[in-house]
Amino acid sequence: MSHLYVVNSHKSTAVHHSAKCSFTGPNDKNLILAKCNILEFHILREDGLQLLHTVPVFGRVVGLEPFRSAGAEIDSLFVLTDRKKFFVLAFDTSTEKIVTRTVGNAKERKGRDAEMGQRAFMDPDHRIVGLQLYDSSVKVFTPRKFDSFTCLIF
Repeated sequence: MSHLYVVNSHKSTAVHHSAKCSFTGPNDKNLILAKCNILEFHILREDGLQLLHTVPVFGRVVGLEPFRSAGAEIDSLFVLTDRKKFFVLAFDTSTEKIVTRTVGNAKERKGRDAEMGQRAFMDPDHRIVGLQLYDSSVKVFTPRKFDSFTCLIF
């Protein structure tokens, strides 16, 4: 019986995606960096950027979109991976930890992967999330509540 064990010799350093939002508090300025399969959460202080949290992701991050739900004081983060899975992260101010609000799979049974790569995008009013995963199709998610998304396919 053979086993396969894969490990990186050092952490990723190239930034693939970034986002600026108020993730940790209503008056905070946060910089979120996606480095391959690692999310880094930074906060802007008077003396510069300070690393708050590092979160590993099972899969390479291909989409990173911050949004604010109706009635919320802080932003949440929509993340899409190369395996066509998505999740929403939020910051719990009482425990000061990052929590997962929802997880989903956007994979279809049929379809050719997008030639230009997978992409996630959100409208400026944070009403819908669009995913371009396959050629000639766009999958649209509408956030109904803070914890769930409804899928519409065009």
